Order: sequence, then structure tokens, then C-alpha cells
Amino acid sequence: MKRTIVCLLFAGLLCIPAAAAASGSPTIGNAAPTAIRNHEATIRFSIDPEGLETTYYAEYGLTTSYGDRSWLYEWDLPAGDDPVALSEPLSVWGLAAGTTYHYRIVAYNDEGTTYGTDQELTTTNEPKPTVVTEAATDDTFSSVVLHGTVDPEGLPLSVCHFRYVTDSQFNRFGFSYSIGPVPTLMGNVVPCEETPAEIGSGNEPVPVHAVLESYPGGRRHFRLEAENAYDVSASTGSETFGAPTPVIEYLAPSPRNHEATVHFTIDPQGLETEYEVEYGSAEGEYHEFNEPWSGTLPAGDDPVERQATFPAFFEGPLSAGKTFHWRVVAKSAAGTTVGPDETFTTTDEPAALVTTSPVSEATTENVHFEGTVDPEGNPLTGCRFRWVTPSTYQFAGFEKWGATQVMRFGETVPCAESMEEIGDGTEPVSVHADVGGMEQGTYFVRLEVENAYEDTAPETGLEFRVTVPSEAGEVGKGCEHDPGCGPPATKPPVVTPPVGSPHPKAKKKPRKKKRRQRVQHNTPLIARR
Repeated sequence: MKRTIVCLLFAGLLCIPAAAAASGSPTIGNAAPTAIRNHEATIRFSIDPEGLETTYYAEYGLTTSYGDRSWLYEWDLPAGDDPVALSEPLSVWGLAAGTTYHYRIVAYNDEGTTYGTDQELTTTNEPKPTVVTEAATDDTFSSVVLHGTVDPEGLPLSVCHFRYVTDSQFNRFGFSYSIGPVPTLMGNVVPCEETPAEIGSGNEPVPVHAVLESYPGGRRHFRLEAENAYDVSASTGSETFGAPTPVIEYLAPSPRNHEATVHFTIDPQGLETEYEVEYGSAEGEYHEFNEPWSGTLPAGDDPVERQATFPAFFEGPLSAGKTFHWRVVAKSAAGTTVGPDETFTTTDEPAALVTTSPVSEATTENVHFEGTVDPEGNPLTGCRFRWVTPSTYQFAGFEKWGATQVMRFGETVPCAESMEEIGDGTEPVSVHADVGGMEQGTYFVRLEVENAYEDTAPETGLEFRVTVPSEAGEVGKGCEHDPGCGPPATKPPVVTPPVGSPHPKAKKKPRKKKRRQRVQHNTPLIARR
């Protein structure tokens, strides 16, 4: 808002501010085109908001009817009392080359709308450079030389560079994307080694190149771009450099009540590849220690299937019915691929119930195991008896955690009853197994089963002893090392001698011979007599 100062002359000079002048609609200064090219032009102008917040835009068209507006359609100016110099691209949709356009600036505020005077401009129609992208050379997966040719088409260049994007960017967008009429270029650029002056302004293709040092690993797509005073050129084709990073694909996981196995494939893309599997209770909150689920793949061109089973030996079992997050990270000389976050949910199904019965028959000819299994409504996937020696039982029992899975010891024999015979009921079912040829001695046995959701086995085992069967008429056969193992009739009688008399088996103590002391000689053996 503008104010006027009124000064009155009486005995002295008295200056009094007059009432504020009324605000008006915006004032538009002369609009003149600049930077006119084949497909674009910029308009320079000024606007005086006249003390009020003001909005403006440019409109253009092939006639004075206009019909199109400049991008971003409308702009705002804060309240002010002075003209503001502005510039506006006439169109980002792209103007036609060699075409005359009418344009004007429009501005409005609370006091009204002001239309600028109609003006004209004509776009240029000059040739643009012709560019061709050629194959890269000297690619070491960290540096590379990019190649191409530029034909200036008779006009000097202002820009010559190579643009490169990642494999994922190229596959999704190419070299640019648009959120509206404005294309946004992606990636990075590296200038041509040859300057515009060296390339010249002839009419023949000129070889150009650029050296890209220390680029991040992974496959890249690149193209040659050149520009003169009138237009921009980019080759329609593109080339690649760098090796692709490993490709990870997830397969369906196999969760159980308290553990889970995840399955995945990794394509090393021709390079030796290291990988690790991470998991945790939330996305991004993975366990720091993932060595149990890491590995190395040799160089190859085909996907390799791998798996990892959680938890590790230093962790407790997973909680049943809980969701966990996991991902795979693979790294090669080409770069690192971080797989997306995935989830699995542990099951929460009943485990089977088992009871191991005492061994009723245990000889070297046959050992008969017995027990009961209650499937608890779920069919079994395995049923067996496991036995171990006393030393193994004392050291580790029947099993011990390895790095990523349980290691079970001893020997096993499957239950004689099939999984179909045991069924999926909710009542105990008797099972048994027979083993022949076991060595004589003491053992510990347990019955163990599993269904699709959980393994079931008692922590402790039942002790039993395998003996050698006795044959009639052969007293003490097989009892050479254990006289107490035979029938009572085979044991030798115990004779009790009279008090004070020697034991019948006692022998006279032999007289100890006196040992002659050998004299140590210090002279050589040849000199002895």
C-alpha cells in the first residue's frame, strides 16, 4: 500500500501523512522473449503487486485465443510496492520448431486482474547434433572408458557428456521419468574428454570418450548426450558397463512351532559371491551375529538354492505363533545386493506325546524296544528309537546344538508301525522295534517322533543292558568277562576254610632273590677284562 506525505507551510513546515492511497490491480512490465531455441523459449517480465499478494501466469498459443498455460500454471508474489523482475519458461511440454506463438502475462490480486499485451515469438529450426553410443572398454568393475561419436551438424557444441544410471533405474524408468510434463533426468554424467572446441562444428562424426574412475559396483547403462545453442540430442540406444550385482530370489519358507527354515536362490552373475541371512523380530532390527547363516558361492551364471534354519545354537527356540522378519544380503566384486524384507510366522500346533517303555528283552541276538505315541491330532512324519552308549549319554545325552541345528548322536531304528498305522488320533498308540546284533554292554534308549510342526523326545533315556544268551550244557558261556551274568548253577561254589587254616588257594610266597649290584665302569668296553 502506497502512502503520500502532505507538507503545510505556516509559521513553520508541518508534514502530515495523508490517507493511504487505494491499492490497485497488478501492473505488468514489458515482457520480452529470451533464450529462444527449437523447442523452448523463456519470457522475461516484471510485475508490481501494488501492495497486495498477487498471482501470475503466462498463457500462449498459435493465435490470440492462446489456450495453453506455462508450467507450473500459476505463481505467487508476496505483497509489495515495487516491480519484481521475473522469468518464465513458455512451455515445458515442448514448442514446435520454426513456429510463431502468441503469448501474454496475466496477473491478479484482490483488486482485479491485469492482462499483459499480446506479443509474438518464433522458435528456431536449426539442426541438432547427431550422437551414437558405442561399447565401453577397459572395464575393471571400478573404472571404465565410455565411447561414442558426435556429428555437430555444422554447429558448435556447448555440451558433450555421457549419462549413466543403475540397472534398477534403467529397468524401471530408462534415463528419465516424468511426474507431469517435465521430464526429470536421472543418474550421473561424466564429461567427454574432448572439449567442444576440439569436436568442432563440422558435418562428420567425431569419436569422443570419457574415463569414469571409481564408480560404485554393479551394472550401469549409459548413453551419449550433446547440446548446441538450439537443441539437445541423446542417443536412442544405450550400452552397459560393470558386472551386475548378485540376484536374490526368495522361495516359500518352512516354519514350525519353534524353528523355521527359509529358502532362497542367489545368482552370482559370474562372480564369486558371499552371502548372509539376517533375521529378527522387526523389519530392520536384524541380529548382528549372522555367521551361522553365511556362505560363499563360486563364480557361476546360474541361480544356486540355499537355505537357513533359525534359531542358532546360542539362542532359545523361537516363540510359537509369532511373526519374524528376514532378508538375504549378497556381495560380489560387482557390488552388494540387499534383498527385500520378508516375513514368516511360526506355527502353533500341538506336538505328539511319547512314552518310552523299559526294555524287556535285550540280548546280542535281539533287543526289543517298546513305547507309546499320542499323535495329538496331527499325523507323524517320523518315529524311531535312539540309543547311545553311557559315555555319550554322560557327555551330551542324545543331542547337542551345533551352529544352526541340533546334532543327534547314537544309532536309530525306525518304529515297526508305519505313520499311517499310527494315525492322527488323540489316544496313545503302542509302537515297537527290534534290533539284532548289538554288542554286549549297557545303553540308554528313548523313543522320539516328529510331526510337521515339532519334534518330540524325552530329555532322559532308559538304561538297559545287552547280554549274551546262555545255551544249555555250556556253563558260563559268554561270561568270561562278567562271571555274574550266567545262571546261578554256573557260578563256582564258595569255600569257607576253617578259622586259622590257610585258604585252599593260597600259595607259598616265593623267596626273593638277592640282586647283585652292578658296578659302573668308566672305561671303554674294549678295555674291560
